[in-house]
Amino acid sequence: MRTFLLIVLVAAIIAVLALPVYFQSRRNSEPDAIERTLAFLWQVARRIVSFGAALLFIFAAFAGSVGEFSAKSLVMSLVCLLFAFYFIKFGMYGAGKSRGLLDAKQVYEARKRRYRWRW
Repeated sequence: MRTFLLIVLVAAIIAVLALPVYFQSRRNSEPDAIERTLAFLWQVARRIVSFGAALLFIFAAFAGSVGEFSAKSLVMSLVCLLFAFYFIKFGMYGAGKSRGLLDAKQVYEARKRRYRWRW
């Protein structure tokens, strides 16, 4: 059973690492149903993981500020909220091409047009 799970895990990791190569090879052609489906699944997975991480950081920010109030707990809460903001923005738009989150919205809008996403 462990061997099977290890094989599935390795196959999943290879598939995730191969996605950027696949999308890059098709950047100049019209997206087909397979590419649209893979892009949609990637978007859903990215949002689930990113929003889940953001919720954990928000929880950590509020849990760290409960009880004894100090400058250290305030700084840690602010850092956790900054990480939560980053994960929310990454979950919404993904990463940009050259400037990280600064050009993420423009890249997302282009992907939205390309793959005909509504959201």
